[in-house]
Amino acid sequence: MTLRVALDTNIWVAAVGWRGAAHQTYQQLLAGRFVHLTSGEILTEISRTLRYLPGITEALTYDWYCDIGSHSDLVAPRSSFFERVRVCRDPKDDKFLECALWGQADYLVSRDLDLLSIADFRGVQIVPPERLLALLA
Repeated sequence: MTLRVALDTNIWVAAVGWRGAAHQTYQQLLAGRFVHLTSGEILTEISRTLRYLPGITEALTYDWYCDIGSHSDLVAPRSSFFERVRVCRDPKDDKFLECALWGQADYLVSRDLDLLSIADFRGVQIVPPERLLALLA
């Protein structure tokens, strides 16, 4: 069974800007070790955030946007505005929980303490990248 995984923006920023567990997670995605789930809202946030990294031009941001999108299953939340997930201490992080929920994710990978403190959301385990890498090993 292939794992279904949503990645927080902070994982993508670390994967692009540094090496380490986040970059290894990206390599595992490229190797087909899990299905990546994202949403339009998350892709927009990733693109906006990558622009702040040193050496990342508009063209590179666009390349990453296309690369992430081409290696992802796009998830659209099925709830109306009034039924949106409102669980996280930081409401801006609820979009990751929605993506994981509606994409039937096994894991949401993040370094955000607001998300990690939840640990499990309706059967989706929220883990740092090192935990995902250990599961894939």
